[in-house]
Amino acid sequence: MTRRPLTWLLAVVTLLLLVSPIAAQEVVDPKSLIGKWEGRWRELATAGPAYGSSGQFSLHITGASEKGVVGTYSSIGRGETTEGPFKGALQGNKLTFGRTELTIYGNKMEGTFRGPQTQRSIDLNKN
Repeated sequence: MTRRPLTWLLAVVTLLLLVSPIAAQEVVDPKSLIGKWEGRWRELATAGPAYGSSGQFSLHITGASEKGVVGTYSSIGRGETTEGPFKGALQGNKLTFGRTELTIYGNKMEGTFRGPQTQRSIDLNKN
C-alpha cells in the first residue's frame, strides 16, 4: 500500500516538471507589438576587432497577427547602417526573424542576433 502514494507523487512531480516550461511561456497579444521599438545591440565577441562594439537597433512593427509579424528594422554601428523589411514569426512570447530571436516581456524585448561571424545581444523598449 505504501507504493501507491509514492507512485502518484512521482507522477504528479513528473507532470509538473513537463508542464512548467510551457506554462512559463507568456502569450503575447500580437497587436500589442505594433509600433516603434528602440534600443541597442552589443557585440558578444570576447576578442578581435568587434570586441566591445555596440550600436543602435530599432524595429518598426507595422502589422502583427497569429500568422506573423511584419515591419522594418534598422541597425546602426561600427560605421555602417543596415536596414530593411522583415517578416517574423511569433510563438508565445518569442519573435523570430532571419537570424534574430527576441523574447518579449511587456514593453521590453531582449534577445540575440547570430550571424556567420558575429553574435550580438539586443535590448529594445517600446516607445
